[in-house]
Amino acid sequence: MSGIGNIDLKQLRVLRALLKERSLTRAASQMGMTQQAVSAQLNKLREVFQDRLFLRSRQGVVPTPLAQELEPRVKAVFDSIEQLIPPERFDPASVQGTYVISATDYAVEVVLPELVARVRQQAPGLKLIVRQFESDRLHAMLASGELDLALTFPAFAPESCQSKLLFSEYH
Repeated sequence: MSGIGNIDLKQLRVLRALLKERSLTRAASQMGMTQQAVSAQLNKLREVFQDRLFLRSRQGVVPTPLAQELEPRVKAVFDSIEQLIPPERFDPASVQGTYVISATDYAVEVVLPELVARVRQQAPGLKLIVRQFESDRLHAMLASGELDLALTFPAFAPESCQSKLLFSEYH
């Protein structure tokens, strides 16, 4: 293998796409490149690694043993690069739209006043609509997008829906 100075990020992106797609055509499409450009990058990679890397087959290309060995390393490189980029920051003040909440009578009395106050303060462009809680239709309403959030007791939370216990109360 030649030194790291002989390889660039574009070539690594092509290698990653070929390892994933197993086809020059699909890799080119995924990357927004022509098949000829992908082929040219593959030829440069072959020189760097002194290996064919991929062999033609009826279904596309098959990675050589070296390419298979490189696959987890290439993934690790891109995982590391992604760690360099800070995650996009969420700014509640920039949110615009409507959020539909279904809440039990208890949640309306105990949870919603504080929630509404915080939303008004932190996300003034967000309109909240509170609907009456319907336990028999809850799953369907969440699945269809008719509801964005349900404030209910754990017993009413459908198992197929993501849920989080907000608090426990004991008497």
